[in-house]
Parts: sequence; C-alpha cells; structure tokens
Amino acid sequence: MLGKTNWTDHLHNIRKREIDLVFSLLSRTHFVSGLEIGAGDGFQTTLLAPHIDKLISSDLNFKRIKDSLKVSNVEYRQVDADNITGVFSPASFDLIFSSNVLEHVRSPKTVLGATHKMLRDDGYAVHIVPSRAIKIFYLLLYYPHLFFLAIERLFGKLKGESFFQGAGVNLGNNINLAVQSPSSRFKKFLFPSVHGNFRSHGEEFIAYGRDKWEKLFTDNGYSVKAYANGPAFSGYGFGFNNLRRLLERLGVSSEHIFILKKMSQFEVDTWAYTKKYLSHGSFRDQKKFVNDWLKKDKSAKAFFNDFQLAVGNPRGKKVLDIGFGNGIIAGEFIKAGALVYGLETEEDLVKMSGNSNMHLYDGRKFPFDRDSFDYVYSTSVLEHMSYPEEVIKEIGRTLKPGGKFYLSFPNRYAPKETHTGIWFISWLPRFKSKRLEDWNLHFVSFFALKKMANGAGLRIVYNTHSHSSIRRLVKQMLAFCGVHYGVLLKTIIIVLDKPANEGKNYKNYNKSVLGENI
Repeated sequence: MLGKTNWTDHLHNIRKREIDLVFSLLSRTHFVSGLEIGAGDGFQTTLLAPHIDKLISSDLNFKRIKDSLKVSNVEYRQVDADNITGVFSPASFDLIFSSNVLEHVRSPKTVLGATHKMLRDDGYAVHIVPSRAIKIFYLLLYYPHLFFLAIERLFGKLKGESFFQGAGVNLGNNINLAVQSPSSRFKKFLFPSVHGNFRSHGEEFIAYGRDKWEKLFTDNGYSVKAYANGPAFSGYGFGFNNLRRLLERLGVSSEHIFILKKMSQFEVDTWAYTKKYLSHGSFRDQKKFVNDWLKKDKSAKAFFNDFQLAVGNPRGKKVLDIGFGNGIIAGEFIKAGALVYGLETEEDLVKMSGNSNMHLYDGRKFPFDRDSFDYVYSTSVLEHMSYPEEVIKEIGRTLKPGGKFYLSFPNRYAPKETHTGIWFISWLPRFKSKRLEDWNLHFVSFFALKKMANGAGLRIVYNTHSHSSIRRLVKQMLAFCGVHYGVLLKTIIIVLDKPANEGKNYKNYNKSVLGENI
C-alpha cells in the first residue's frame, strides 16, 4: 500500500518472530502430532511443519493459501474453530497452536474446553493473543492508515476500480459479524470497527489484558508454564522499525505469547479451593495464593532445613503443624521420621489431606492434651488467625517442657504488605474490607507477639550469631533490650521455647542464650 511496507512481507516477518519465540520457550522443539487452529495464508504452517511429524492445519477456509505455501506432509482440514468440539479424538495432539484466533471466535471458553480434551497430558498448548497495546495502536493509527488507503483507492478509481473493493469491506476482520449492507459501508470505512468478536472497543480493550487472558486459560484447566511479550506492531504495516525496537526494549508488545499445559489434579483442587477461599479477591490475589502453594514443594525443603538448624532434628519427635494448608511442609517432616499432627480451620483442607492426624479446629482450642508435643511450627499463618492470643496460649499448654516453637510471620511494620501488595496498609488500624476478610488478615508486630508469648509461658530464643561483626553487634544490642532482630526484616522468623524449669529466672535465661547459634 502507498506509504507503507508490503503487508504480506510485514506479516510474515511477525509470524517468524512469533514462532522463534515460541520454540525458545518450549522445553522441547520436536513433536509427534500437532494441531494448528487458524492457518491464515499458510505461511505460519510452513514454520510449524519442521517441528511436528504429523501436523493438521485447520481453518474456516483455505482460499488464501497459495499452492507455493502448501506443505506436502501437512493435512489441511476445513474446520470452523467455533464448532471444533468433537472434531478430533481425545488426547490426539502433543502440541496445539493458535495465533490471533481466540479473539475472533464466538466463545473462546468453548474452543479452549474442546481442545483441552484433545491435548495429551504431557502436551503443550500455545496461544498467541492480542495485547492492549495493539488496540491502542489500532485506534491511534487508524486515520493515518485511512488517509493512505483513501489515496490509493482514489488512484484506483481513476483506473476504473471500485472504491469499496470486495463484497463487504471488513476492516475489523471479525468473521463472526454479519457483512455490512452497502448503505453502511461508508460509515464502516470512516470509523474504526471492533477488531475481535466484541461489542465495543472498550470491551475489547479490557479483554486484551494479560490477566484477563490468563484467567480465561486458568478457568479452562490450563496452567501457564511460560510467557513472553510478542513483537510490537501496528497491524497496518507502517515501517516504524526504530520506534518498534524502542517500544520492545521498553516492554511494549502487541501480543501475549502463552505456553500452557493441562493442570494436574493438585492444581485443579488448589484453584477450586482458592476461588472459594478468596471469593472477593482479584485474579492476581488468587494467582499469588496458588503460586505460593505450588512453590511450597521447593520452599518446604528450605523450611525444613532451616527448622533443623534452628530447632533440631525432628526424627522420632512428636510435631504439630498449625495451619498445615496443602500439607507439603508436613510431608517433609513425615519423610524425616517425625510423627506429625496438624490443625486447620478449613474442612476442605482436612479432607484434601487424607491424613487422620490432620484435625479440624475452631481457631482457638486444640484437641490435644497438655504437654503433648516436642516441637510446634507455624509458617505464614499467624497473620490469618482471628484469635492469635488464644492459639499462642494453646501452644504453651500443649508443648512439652523444653519443647520449641518455630514461628514465621510477616512483619507488621514492613512497608509493603505481602498478601495484598498494598504499601503501608499493615501500619493502619484494621478496617472493613472484603479483601482483608477473604485473607482474614490480622497484622501482628513482634511486640504484640512477645506479649502473647509471655502470657503463654513461652520465651524467645535470641539468636545473635552472624559471620559479620557489625550484624552480630546489632543482634546483641537488640537482644539485650529484649528485641529480636527480625523487627528489621520483612518476615520475622523466631524460635520460642517452653522452659523445662518453670521457675527459671527470665533475665538470666535471656543472658544465657544471647550467644547461642540457632
């Protein structure tokens, strides 16, 4: 087109960059069977074919594909993506691919649900979808594009060509909308139409957000294994290469590239629980909660190792996990030979554990006898307790004399609250909020914890060890004043114990542990 680069070459360069990015993100680059949804002009198929032994390329029609772009070992099948349900057998493919297709179908949920069944359990689904940036580019550059288009059509008119070319001009490329009547063609030509299968530009802009796409995939049983920003382009073929490179360096892209896998049953259960537990939370809140749980497989090992250094080897010991959640941390202690019991306030979590030693409680009273446990631990749970003082008293009651309690919780005076991501919210008095109620957040400071521990007959073990002489001095000075060094950190990790000798002098006890390395 006049004033712009060749659109076909421009589009092919974009497609090549997309495919290169996709296969740099995938853990493998060769697949046995694959399905391409939306072949377009066929160039994309030529890029996928070398990576897939048996590729099926599907599209609503193949009129745009030139014979020169057809690949001999590819099966071309005419399939309407909106009616793809049941077309292919379950578990047929180990790679399913689409690029700029989902925004055009009537029901992305239906398409994703149908293809989820067609994907093998160890397979990948790759979906490239538009971002909000492409919507902005589309609107900002529509009239510059229209200017060049009008000049080109006027020159064509002088040659006897039609100004409105084709049976129906559809600059929005929305195949699911009825073809405009001739009387509305000028209006359609003059004003930018909605690009995807949406009712308005605003609705489309909202739908193109990364979180919106990710929620759509999550709701249909996919987990995001990798993500990348795609190329930055306008969709009109303007050759602003220097500007494009600058935008890409700044993180601006016209597409989201999602690498997906089918969720495991554990992930499905975790999401189901999270949506119920954080019913008022945003998708970001829910995703953070799920990711924290899924990462606990790795963090559990780190927690267990730190527990051993701080408290001791739990082998053969009776251990209580308060707020066991998904049970992964408890599993590390069980593997190490500890007899582990757990407490939770959520009945769903108790059922999910399948362990008779995991008990439901009311968030106040423990269903155990006095002096029952050698060790107790709780990590990132104290801030969710409605009655922390009563729980700490119960720990003091059920912990054996000489037993230890390992506790970690977010520092109330850390600037950024970790659950909501809101700055300084924990510094304020607690107020009514659906998000705070969902998380059941109660901000706890070290000094409040110390007061509760004293009331429960528990005492803080002050760790003053450090390889740095300056840090060691700071720790010693704080400990001498009865302050744990955790007050300076985002997360307070602290060990408390129940003295074997109830009449032991507290001041002398503190002095005796100032130099202890836990």
